Amino acid sequence: MRPRVLEEAEAEILSAMLFYEDQQEGLGKDYFDRVSQTIELIARDPQMYPVYEGKRLSRVFRRAAVDRFPYIVGYQIRPDETVGYVSKLG
Repeated sequence: MRPRVLEEAEAEILSAMLFYEDQQEGLGKDYFDRVSQTIELIARDPQMYPVYEGKRLSRVFRRAAVDRFPYIVGYQIRPDETVGYVSKLG
């Protein structure tokens, strides 16, 4: 099952894609493709990535690094779905 991407994450993806495309033609598409690939890997095996232990949280989150770009796809595995967000590192 493909993870549900939060609206805020979709807006972040679009914003970053436009930023990278402004920097270099084709870079925005590359960013989008790599985020999409990361989400597909999560969909195939949500347990694949480690639990994020950087903060004390009441819920368990996992994080997957986006190849080549300083972004992560964070997500939470719920009984009925996997919910994800995208965040810039740093």
